[in-house]
Amino acid sequence: SSAEVCDVWQYVSLVTIKTFIEQRLSDAELKPQTLLDEFGITRSTLYRLFEPLGGVSGYITQRRLHRAFRMMTDTLQPRRRISELAFELGFSQPSAFTRAFKEQFGLSPKDVQMLAAQSKERDMELMVSPELMKYLSPITVP
Repeated sequence: SSAEVCDVWQYVSLVTIKTFIEQRLSDAELKPQTLLDEFGITRSTLYRLFEPLGGVSGYITQRRLHRAFRMMTDTLQPRRRISELAFELGFSQPSAFTRAFKEQFGLSPKDVQMLAAQSKERDMELMVSPELMKYLSPITVP
């Protein structure tokens, strides 16, 4: 039916648009208008697609915040300045980033960085712990 075709088109276009957004999270110019220009859809269609996800702008902000959280908690990456991270992820003001981050996760970016650093230190301690080494010694076959 035409309703099913419409549903499939909306799903495919939503997936396509979300992929486009993920690839451009660091672009400060990524806004609903960018998506309208790129995909040639009407404003009402775009807003209807993203309405269940908190709206277009809300979705973009949420994805940027989640990316920031992942970057801050990746213990293999060096610690970065919060302002640098905010600008890299398209926020025009570090204070706006910090406010949105705290609202999203209930912790400030500094708190998350501190917890990630403590976690990394604990992981390092476990890696060299004599208690752990007895479990990691090679198995010998008699």
